[in-house]
Amino acid sequence: MEALPILRPTQIAEASRAFPSKTAQTYDGFHPGHYSLLSDTPLRCVGALMALMEATGHIPSLIQAILIVILAKLTGDFRPIGLFPGLYRLWGTCRRPCATTWEAEHDRPY
Repeated sequence: MEALPILRPTQIAEASRAFPSKTAQTYDGFHPGHYSLLSDTPLRCVGALMALMEATGHIPSLIQAILIVILAKLTGDFRPIGLFPGLYRLWGTCRRPCATTWEAEHDRPY
């Protein structure tokens, strides 16, 4: 199995800017858009961390938790929303094109 290419700082910053400003920030204090404020050197470090997560299949324990928020619905009911940490959300957005391509190449009728 071939490793995915390490994300470039421009790719990470572009994915970061794709998040609306009103999207939630979580317990880690990072809104996914905050990463677009970093210069190339720290973004390369973020890309290296993401590459390590992909290569090992492990996410650092500090960003494994999901915060569950209960939102009220107009009907009077409630719905739970899972808030992932900013880095995990950013990683998912960065790798969405790869996942979409893989899904298209491995389509199944079920």
